[in-house]
Amino acid sequence: MCCRKVTCQLKISRAYKLFVVTITLLLVITGITSFYTLKIQNDIIQSEQHRLRSVLLAYELFQSSEDLTRMARSYVSTGNPIYEEHYYAILDIRNGKRPRPANYDATYWHLTGAGKDKSVPHEEPVALQELMRREHFTDEEFALLKQSQANSDHLVNMEQRAFAAMKGLYDDGRGNYTVKRSPNSAYAVSLLFSEKYSDEKAAIMAPIKQFMHTIDKRTNANLLSFQSRLRQLIILTTSLISITLLVVLLKTIHTFQSVLHPVKRLLGKVNEIASGNYDARCAVDSSNEIGELCMKFNDMAGALQTDIIMRRQAEEALRESLDTIRGLLDSVDAGVVVVDPVSHVIEQANSHAANLFGAPPREITGHICHQFLCPNEIGCCPITDLGQELESRECVLLRADGSSSFIIKSVKKIRIGGEEKLLETFVDISKRKEAEEQIRYLATHDPMTGLPVMRLAKDFLSLSMRRSRRNKNMTAVMFVDLDGFKAVNDNFGHDAGDYVLQQVANRLISCVRESDTVARVGGDEFLIIADEIHVLQDASQIARKIIDVVSRPIHINGNEAVVGTSIGIALYPSDSDDMDQLIKKADEAMYRIKKAGKNGFGFADQHYRIKS
Repeated sequence: MCCRKVTCQLKISRAYKLFVVTITLLLVITGITSFYTLKIQNDIIQSEQHRLRSVLLAYELFQSSEDLTRMARSYVSTGNPIYEEHYYAILDIRNGKRPRPANYDATYWHLTGAGKDKSVPHEEPVALQELMRREHFTDEEFALLKQSQANSDHLVNMEQRAFAAMKGLYDDGRGNYTVKRSPNSAYAVSLLFSEKYSDEKAAIMAPIKQFMHTIDKRTNANLLSFQSRLRQLIILTTSLISITLLVVLLKTIHTFQSVLHPVKRLLGKVNEIASGNYDARCAVDSSNEIGELCMKFNDMAGALQTDIIMRRQAEEALRESLDTIRGLLDSVDAGVVVVDPVSHVIEQANSHAANLFGAPPREITGHICHQFLCPNEIGCCPITDLGQELESRECVLLRADGSSSFIIKSVKKIRIGGEEKLLETFVDISKRKEAEEQIRYLATHDPMTGLPVMRLAKDFLSLSMRRSRRNKNMTAVMFVDLDGFKAVNDNFGHDAGDYVLQQVANRLISCVRESDTVARVGGDEFLIIADEIHVLQDASQIARKIIDVVSRPIHINGNEAVVGTSIGIALYPSDSDDMDQLIKKADEAMYRIKKAGKNGFGFADQHYRIKS
């Protein structure tokens, strides 16, 4: 039996543990796949950046050659030495002998600003070929760039030969320009504008084009690989999220079916027991903890029913056997006293009666029962003086310390030792009274806002109509409906919606007089009963104040919720002298305001006009 109990008690908890572990595992895997997804995205960005840098380096190589050609041709055409100076400045930048200028760009000449801008003073000079090496090109790609630069360097030799001719220096046969002759600018111009020079220029671009093609091919292949992996990870992540949502949905359904619904059913049986139906039993249709709880409830209900039957039997036995009463006085779970019917003095009292009186038995006996049990005047006992055979009713028990409590008292004539006595039994029902008061309050008040409900509101309306009829004035019935309340629930949740309703209730109360009534009659509907209305402006003034106060923002956890109000007003007795008709007409007026644009008020009689 013990093993079966342990197994049953672990079933729901084990299911929830499995649920937590599953959700945690799914979230961890989802997080890992999301991390790798971001990593692949970063790889794609880096690959594109590498392609961009590669293109810029290739473009720089080509553009530097173009700038060198432009400077060389300008020099041989004009003879201006500034072009030669710029020529060697560009060549030194490309070969890493001079730092790159500020605001570096691939076009050296444009950025040097004709020699006016300063180079970055602390930047280490870097050769263009070294920048190519740092990009980690493949051997094939690097060879193509080297070939292009080699072709460009070969072109430099032709340009330097033209420079030497401009100065009257010629090749000595060993590559040195030491032979002096007359300067020959025509030769220099023909050399740099020759067909051979153009062919050499074209030879620079051919490897660059092949390099660009190779870079694109490799980058596109990498991107396709990255995109394929990224697509797979996205599909996996989406699948994990879908599985997680499915697990949560299934667990929610399981919770409703296996826990909430059985508990609600069990609560209904508990309420039946509380209302006096001791035959109520809960069906045991599961083997988990709820099923075990139902079994224990059934055992308890059976024991309670047996106890009540036994108590009734004991009370009957007390009435039938005087000797049994004396022996069982202290064993009865109720206050029991024996009273002399003539003097009304308490002769015996059991321990339970002493506890209820708040005094030991010796301080109770010898005192007349009116001091404790009977609220009637001395000499007006229902049994001895009014001739009743049996008294059974609720009354107030006066305790020794001056306090009081509610009891159910039963009094009957018995004979003890041949003498007639009064046997009075009583049970404390103070807690039951409190529960009844709470039930009555809940039946007439909204538990969320504490406002009266429609049932109680109608009682107040009836009283207000009688006062208005007596004082010859009017009663205004205002039907108030909130505008935009659904958006509060949708945007902030139902807890926020409940909070807004409570705040609106407080604001409505602040807008009316103490003699007026504010009631909640629906989800976001309120009823206001205002009497002592002398002119229409009195009602419209209240309505305007409500619209202004309620429409002010309500702060919810750092957010603001704003609701409006549509108010319909019916007046007694001009609109109707029937309470239900007044409420109905106010409701209809409110709906006209809703259709007309909301956040306003109107009267049931549309011919009323309020003078400003």
